[in-house]
Amino acid sequence: MVNLYNQFRPINFDEVRGQEVAVRIIRNQSKNLTAHSFIFTGMHGTGKTTIAKIFGRALNCESLEDGNPCNVCESCKSYFNGTNFDVVEIDGASNNSVDDIRRIQDQLVYPPQRKRKVYIIDEVHMLSTSAFNALLKTIEEPPKHAVFVLCTTEVNKLPKTIRSRCVEIHFQSIPLDEIFNNLLDICQIKGVAFEKEGLKLIAQIASGSMRDALSMLEKCLSYGELTYQNISDVLGVVDMHTVISIVRSLIAKDIPAALQKVNNLHNKGKDFLQLTADLIRVFRNLMVLQSTDDPSLFDMDVSELKEIPLKERECFEAINILSELLTNLKYSDSPKVLMEVYLMQISSMLTGNAEMKGTEVSQRSKSDKEEVDHNDYLTCKIDLIKSYGMEDKELTALLDSQIFTRKDAFLIRTTHILDKEGIKRRLKDITGKNLNVKIVPATKK
Repeated sequence: MVNLYNQFRPINFDEVRGQEVAVRIIRNQSKNLTAHSFIFTGMHGTGKTTIAKIFGRALNCESLEDGNPCNVCESCKSYFNGTNFDVVEIDGASNNSVDDIRRIQDQLVYPPQRKRKVYIIDEVHMLSTSAFNALLKTIEEPPKHAVFVLCTTEVNKLPKTIRSRCVEIHFQSIPLDEIFNNLLDICQIKGVAFEKEGLKLIAQIASGSMRDALSMLEKCLSYGELTYQNISDVLGVVDMHTVISIVRSLIAKDIPAALQKVNNLHNKGKDFLQLTADLIRVFRNLMVLQSTDDPSLFDMDVSELKEIPLKERECFEAINILSELLTNLKYSDSPKVLMEVYLMQISSMLTGNAEMKGTEVSQRSKSDKEEVDHNDYLTCKIDLIKSYGMEDKELTALLDSQIFTRKDAFLIRTTHILDKEGIKRRLKDITGKNLNVKIVPATKK
């Protein structure tokens, strides 16, 4: 069975979406070839190999139509039938030795069946050093009938000697609207019912890769109806209403509510990498919202965000913290604990409305000694949590507690038994000062 990506792969330049600049250059080269070596570079799933195949057919087409292969002449039909030996596709990842390149050199002695012999080397950055050296000689002095198309996602790994001898064409990330419209067209062609919000979710997660979008669509079609809920479940993402509610809890400094939401998502097996990316997205839109309400600058519905009061600086700092979390999550064996620690750090930084409901804190009597302002050590509670090991039971207890800073003390409201003196020692190691710690029972709901 043909998968969606191959079933709906463009067969001429007119069908390619989101690569207007690259297509225009290559279409013109199809009509009037001025170079013999090209590098197609860009992120995965943006159409490099697809366009290389169209280019190869166009260079040998007997009835070229404005740079497009006709797809009906003998040359084009032989390509689709697998009998056209003038367009050679090579996987650079598995054919990366010097011997593989030498085989190409041996084939170049023979003329093409038609006009050009086109070699498409995919993942070319995987070639060995000796293979690159052999390829360099071929690219420097190619036969007149030979054309090389080198496709790569990591152009920086190609030797400068290779790059300097090729026409380098950059493939941009495909715009979200182009991906969404393509998904829309495919669903309509296949007669599949869908919710637009669900298709938009796929387009957003694809992050500029059409191939990724079609792979996700295929997975969702295998699951059932293309509803927003089904798609979010299949892809392991969190709906934006929940993401925004976590942000609201952080601003209100309601840490237990935020951690409970995170715990629920963890139990459902949600992807914390995607959750972090969505949190960054929310803070980014909140930051933009402080300056403008121009709808073209937002990549989500911001109606829920308009009532959230945050400064641009706070949004910027939250994005920086979440970016660090995004990096660390990739290597963490305890993503839930890591997520909780970073969310607490964000909450401590935000100037939201923190209320200590139902908590009675006795005031320390004044003495001749100057009183320490614990609010100056607001961020130290994050350092306190980070000072524990991931397997430490005290860490779990602290994460289940509420930690506040007051003029007179660090106040910890908890249902657990905590080592007060041990916490004071850790705070002294962090701050260099003897800070006051008060532990009070949490009010049971």
